Amino acid sequence: MRVLRAAAGLIAFLCAVEAVFFTFGVISMHKGNKYLLYDLERLRSEIKANLEGERNGSITGWPTAGEFPIRPHPSLDLSVCGSAWGGSFTYSDDVSDAEAWPHLLSVALRCQVDNRGVDGFGLDQTLLHYKEHVGKERFVIVGLVEPMITVDQISSWTFISLGPDKQPRANVTKPFFSFDGDRPQLIPRPPADLAAIERHYAKDPSSKDWNVFEFPHSLSVSRAIYRKFTRPLFSDSGPGTPTQRRHTALLIAEMARLAQDRGQNFVLLIIPRPEDVLDPHPWFRDILGGVPNPISGLCSIDPTDELRTLALNQPNEVMTKSGHYSAAGNKAIAAAAARGLRACGLAS
Repeated sequence: MRVLRAAAGLIAFLCAVEAVFFTFGVISMHKGNKYLLYDLERLRSEIKANLEGERNGSITGWPTAGEFPIRPHPSLDLSVCGSAWGGSFTYSDDVSDAEAWPHLLSVALRCQVDNRGVDGFGLDQTLLHYKEHVGKERFVIVGLVEPMITVDQISSWTFISLGPDKQPRANVTKPFFSFDGDRPQLIPRPPADLAAIERHYAKDPSSKDWNVFEFPHSLSVSRAIYRKFTRPLFSDSGPGTPTQRRHTALLIAEMARLAQDRGQNFVLLIIPRPEDVLDPHPWFRDILGGVPNPISGLCSIDPTDELRTLALNQPNEVMTKSGHYSAAGNKAIAAAAARGLRACGLAS
């Protein structure tokens, strides 16, 4: 009888401990989730509900397979000489087709520069987009902006782009790169299958920051607290850190190699964020400092002078409400691109 009472007491004590840790975990998850706990079963159910979207995803994650349209411009009836690649700052959100800098550059050069920017693309997706959909144009321009080189180029978005409750939410998976050597190694998108997607996440460096909230809750919460105070977060290796700069430089070098193999001239247009025009980050302007070997034939263009002149003369005419460049900003970028292309001998 005494043994039974002792066993019952021990069980009651362990249940109380579990209750304390369970309550701590639940409160933590609903109060900012600083210990990065998540409900695995909920995430799995979201992945299952999103499998149709997974099947429709393209090699880059989005847009859907087969949908990589060139942004339409007013007709110039000119032959194609180049193409512009990148994310929303190349696509030129918030301005009309006629005001986007690739079109204004086409007007300045008197030849068509196709606008192949895709909203939300990082440098990694831009590389894959170019690899899959390049044409036969003489030169290719990558419009590089700081938001394109955040940590998501070496991870998925599920553990970075969180829901309002600070929990990972199942997004359409995207490819990412590993950097074990001097060449980026592609980790492609998985099949539309729960187990395959979970294996994809297991390779994702950003997922290593997170902790499954499960029974025994005392163990999962203790592990989360220990990790919080004993190791740096992957998400802390953002723009400007030596690691991130090296990854960016290697992706740029890889795209330059592809262009060279295809007989195309590679152009890097290093665009500061609108809010940084008057004080650009030195590390961003020198982003190629991490390239292990010089890129032969590289044409690098810095539009900061044109954008600074605009910001000094018309301070309210640079940035849109969404943080992109205005029509006047796009005009300045196009003027800088035309100047740089001529200086590199790629345009007359």
